[in-house]
Amino acid sequence: MREAIQTLVPVENGDPGEDAGAEDCSFMLAQRLSANSREIVRLFAILTLSLSAAHLGVMFVLPHLGVGHGSVGHVVGGLMLAAAMFPILYFAVVRRLAAKNKALIQREHQLCLSRNQLESRVAQRTAELKHSMERLQAHQSEINVLGEMTRLLQASHSLAEAAAIARLELLRLLPGLAGSLYLLNASRNLLERQVAWGGEIADKELFAPADCWGLRRGKAHVSDSGPGIVCPHLAERDVSWHVCIPLAADSDAIGVLCLQAAEDMSAESAERRYGTPERLQFYETVAEALSMALSNIKLCEKLQHQALRDPLTGLYNRRYMLDALERELALAKRNDHPVSVIMLDIDRFKTFNDTFGHDAGDTVIAAAADVMTNAVRQSDFVCRYGGEEFMVVLPQASPAAAAGIAERIRRGIENLAIIHQGQSVGRVAISAGVAGYPDIDSDHEGLVEAADQALYRSKRNGRNCVTLAGTTQRAEEEVERLPASA
Repeated sequence: MREAIQTLVPVENGDPGEDAGAEDCSFMLAQRLSANSREIVRLFAILTLSLSAAHLGVMFVLPHLGVGHGSVGHVVGGLMLAAAMFPILYFAVVRRLAAKNKALIQREHQLCLSRNQLESRVAQRTAELKHSMERLQAHQSEINVLGEMTRLLQASHSLAEAAAIARLELLRLLPGLAGSLYLLNASRNLLERQVAWGGEIADKELFAPADCWGLRRGKAHVSDSGPGIVCPHLAERDVSWHVCIPLAADSDAIGVLCLQAAEDMSAESAERRYGTPERLQFYETVAEALSMALSNIKLCEKLQHQALRDPLTGLYNRRYMLDALERELALAKRNDHPVSVIMLDIDRFKTFNDTFGHDAGDTVIAAAADVMTNAVRQSDFVCRYGGEEFMVVLPQASPAAAAGIAERIRRGIENLAIIHQGQSVGRVAISAGVAGYPDIDSDHEGLVEAADQALYRSKRNGRNCVTLAGTTQRAEEEVERLPASA
């Protein structure tokens, strides 16, 4: 029966799922046609049996009852004629019903095919929607990590702290990728690696801006093991996939973000996985967030440096020094340890300005500042107090030790040979006054005043000497009493 239905309704070659659905539809329709045919045969069988029973009754029963079969014979003859027409009627009805069943089969077959196609399309769209949802969730997760990284970077106080945060967050944000972050140095002639993550890095530690095609073009540049242009700063040229993304703020380059495939894979596989336009656009979004945060930190550091440092010497300014002294004096009193102050002034500085000009005076001030910076410890504070006057704060240093350091500074400046515009400015000398806690038990302003008074005594005693507060003698001998590391 199934073969007969498939003969009536042929199925075109197509999707295997649709063929299976068509076979199921044909099987159901065949069952329905078979049931209809059996019903028709059953009805005609009952009709035939009834006519046969009537014929037997006319021939055998009615004569015994004394009933003639003349008129009955006509009836029976008519019935027999009807019975004789049974095959004709049967085939006529069956053919008509078969035609109707064929049309019904075709309609239901089309409905089954449409249903199967619809189910297939629904399943396909469901799979596409599921894939889109997974991509959307992954993208949302990336956006969340990127937002968290941006907030942490904005809260950073230094470039070193920001670089460490970027390393940790980029490990989470870009799995499967190794990378490194480079920033331009102060001279803007070298890119220096700040941090790296994800494994062995193909890029050099230092390279010139001209060695990066990303910086030269101002946009992301992909280097791979293919025949394309490879950035010269790649130490390993056989990397499967690598991208350089410039970091810039207000069209001003500040560095470059380098990413590379961490896994050992072919260039084609790495390109499909990491180098799609969507992924490159996301990397540029990450680089933009890094650029803004790092640029803000550099600007804050610059403003802070300008607010705390003297532009000529790079030393701390007076405001910062007084705050530092107040803090260190409070710690000294709390922890019962000494703290000392040195006040220094270049002798006859006005003569340098009058004789050689203000540029020569600036050269003398800068040279003296270098001597002071090299003579003190890393924990000490050196500031330009104003004009040619300087101040040094020495935590945990006794007045005697501070006097020795002051003498070391005096001798270093005395031995300077300063040349300005090819001409020697002559001998430079400096006077100093030293005061310290607990010898001077006062607040920070009183301590500065005591050191300043000692400085004036050095001036009155002939200049080019060191005087300790509370005494009238010079402090040259303190140098011999101090260890070399003092």
